[in-house]
Amino acid sequence: MKLTSEDGAESLVTITVMQPTSGASLSPGDREQLENLVSTVAKSMEPQSVEGALKVQRFEHGLVKGAFFSATDKDPPPGEFRYMSQGMGWMQDLAVSFTALSNVDDAVARKVMFQVVGSVRPAGEAQGEARTSADQSGGF
Repeated sequence: MKLTSEDGAESLVTITVMQPTSGASLSPGDREQLENLVSTVAKSMEPQSVEGALKVQRFEHGLVKGAFFSATDKDPPPGEFRYMSQGMGWMQDLAVSFTALSNVDDAVARKVMFQVVGSVRPAGEAQGEARTSADQSGGF
Protein backbone atom coordinates (compact mmCIF):
# COMPACT_ATOMS: atom_id res chain seq x y z
CA MET A 1 0.00 0.00 0.00
CA LYS A 2 1.18 3.51 -0.75
CA LEU A 3 0.99 6.11 2.03
CA THR A 4 1.22 9.86 1.45
CA SER A 5 1.71 12.27 4.35
CA GLU A 6 0.19 15.75 4.51
CA ASP A 7 3.49 17.20 3.26
CA GLY A 8 3.47 14.87 0.23
CA ALA A 9 6.14 12.43 1.45
CA GLU A 10 5.43 8.93 0.18
CA SER A 11 5.98 5.60 1.88
CA LEU A 12 5.36 2.11 0.59
CA VAL A 13 4.25 -0.83 2.74
CA THR A 14 4.08 -4.37 1.37
CA ILE A 15 2.72 -7.35 3.28
CA THR A 16 2.57 -10.92 1.98
CA VAL A 17 0.86 -13.81 3.75
CA MET A 18 1.90 -17.32 2.67
CA GLN A 19 1.23 -20.87 3.73
CA PRO A 20 4.48 -22.83 3.42
CA THR A 21 4.14 -25.99 1.36
CA SER A 22 5.67 -29.32 2.27
CA GLY A 23 9.39 -29.22 1.62
CA ALA A 24 9.52 -25.44 2.22
CA SER A 25 12.65 -24.03 3.85
CA LEU A 26 10.58 -22.69 6.78
CA SER A 27 8.78 -24.92 9.24
CA PRO A 28 5.43 -23.42 10.30
CA GLY A 29 5.70 -21.69 13.68
CA ASP A 30 9.49 -22.08 14.00
CA ARG A 31 10.35 -18.63 15.33
CA GLU A 32 14.09 -19.31 15.69
CA GLN A 33 14.34 -20.42 12.07
CA LEU A 34 12.44 -17.32 10.98
CA GLU A 35 14.71 -15.03 13.05
CA ASN A 36 17.76 -16.65 11.45
CA LEU A 37 16.33 -15.91 8.00
CA VAL A 38 15.64 -12.26 8.94
CA SER A 39 19.18 -12.01 10.38
CA THR A 40 20.64 -13.32 7.11
CA VAL A 41 18.74 -10.67 5.14
CA ALA A 42 19.81 -7.95 7.61
CA LYS A 43 23.47 -8.97 7.33
CA SER A 44 23.27 -8.73 3.53
CA MET A 45 22.04 -5.13 3.90
CA GLU A 46 24.72 -4.00 6.38
CA PRO A 47 27.38 -2.91 3.83
CA GLN A 48 25.01 -0.41 2.23
CA SER A 49 23.48 0.81 5.51
CA VAL A 50 24.38 3.93 7.48
CA GLU A 51 24.07 1.91 10.70
CA GLY A 52 26.64 -0.73 9.74
CA ALA A 53 25.51 -3.49 12.10
CA LEU A 54 21.73 -3.97 11.88
CA LYS A 55 19.88 -5.10 14.99
CA VAL A 56 17.18 -7.74 14.52
CA GLN A 57 14.33 -7.20 16.97
CA ARG A 58 11.52 -9.52 18.04
CA PHE A 59 7.93 -8.33 17.83
CA GLU A 60 4.43 -9.49 18.72
CA HIS A 61 1.48 -7.70 17.14
CA GLY A 62 -1.94 -9.30 17.34
CA LEU A 63 -1.56 -12.99 16.57
CA VAL A 64 1.69 -12.45 14.63
CA LYS A 65 5.07 -13.10 16.29
CA GLY A 66 8.36 -12.62 14.49
CA ALA A 67 11.42 -10.47 13.88
CA PHE A 68 12.36 -7.37 11.89
CA PHE A 69 15.17 -4.90 11.31
CA SER A 70 15.39 -1.28 10.15
CA ALA A 71 18.08 0.22 7.94
CA THR A 72 19.05 3.53 6.35
CA ASP A 73 20.53 3.37 2.84
CA LYS A 74 23.87 5.23 2.62
CA ASP A 75 23.28 6.48 -0.91
CA PRO A 76 19.92 5.57 -2.43
CA PRO A 77 19.66 6.01 -6.20
CA PRO A 78 17.27 8.74 -7.40
CA GLY A 79 13.66 7.64 -7.05
CA GLU A 80 14.42 4.95 -4.47
CA PHE A 81 13.82 4.96 -0.71
CA ARG A 82 16.26 5.86 2.06
CA TYR A 83 14.65 4.10 5.05
CA MET A 84 13.52 0.48 5.26
CA SER A 85 12.06 -1.82 7.88
CA GLN A 86 11.70 -5.47 6.89
CA GLY A 87 10.83 -8.71 8.61
CA MET A 88 8.78 -11.86 8.92
CA GLY A 89 6.41 -13.38 11.40
CA TRP A 90 4.24 -16.41 12.06
CA MET A 91 0.50 -16.39 12.60
CA GLN A 92 -0.27 -20.01 13.40
CA ASP A 93 0.94 -21.86 10.27
CA LEU A 94 0.97 -18.77 8.02
CA ALA A 95 4.18 -16.86 7.26
CA VAL A 96 3.80 -13.08 7.06
CA SER A 97 6.55 -11.08 5.35
CA PHE A 98 6.55 -7.30 5.31
CA THR A 99 8.55 -4.25 4.22
CA ALA A 100 8.10 -0.52 4.88
CA LEU A 101 10.01 1.92 2.65
CA SER A 102 10.21 5.70 3.09
CA ASN A 103 12.33 8.76 2.37
CA VAL A 104 11.54 10.32 5.74
CA ASP A 105 11.90 8.72 9.16
CA ASP A 106 9.95 5.52 8.62
CA ALA A 107 8.28 5.52 12.05
CA VAL A 108 4.85 6.28 10.54
CA ALA A 109 5.19 3.68 7.77
CA ARG A 110 6.46 1.15 10.32
CA LYS A 111 3.50 1.90 12.63
CA VAL A 112 1.01 1.34 9.79
CA MET A 113 2.88 -1.81 8.73
CA PHE A 114 2.63 -3.29 12.24
CA GLN A 115 -1.05 -2.30 12.54
CA VAL A 116 -1.81 -4.22 9.35
CA VAL A 117 0.45 -7.14 10.32
CA GLY A 118 -1.26 -7.28 13.73
CA SER A 119 -4.69 -7.46 12.09
CA VAL A 120 -3.88 -10.63 10.09
CA ARG A 121 -6.24 -13.47 10.99
CA PRO A 122 -6.94 -16.89 9.52
CA ALA A 123 -9.93 -16.94 7.18
CA GLY A 124 -13.13 -17.07 9.19
CA GLU A 125 -11.54 -15.86 12.44
CA ALA A 126 -11.54 -12.09 11.83
CA GLN A 127 -13.43 -9.99 14.35
CA GLY A 128 -16.56 -8.54 12.78
CA GLU A 129 -15.75 -10.46 9.62
CA ALA A 130 -16.80 -8.42 6.60
CA ARG A 131 -17.94 -10.37 3.58
CA THR A 132 -18.13 -8.92 0.10
CA SER A 133 -20.50 -9.97 -2.63
CA ALA A 134 -17.55 -11.79 -4.23
CA ASP A 135 -17.13 -13.82 -1.02
CA GLN A 136 -20.81 -14.71 -0.99
CA SER A 137 -20.91 -15.77 -4.63
CA GLY A 138 -17.63 -17.66 -4.42
CA GLY A 139 -16.01 -15.57 -7.18
CA PHE A 140 -13.90 -12.47 -7.53
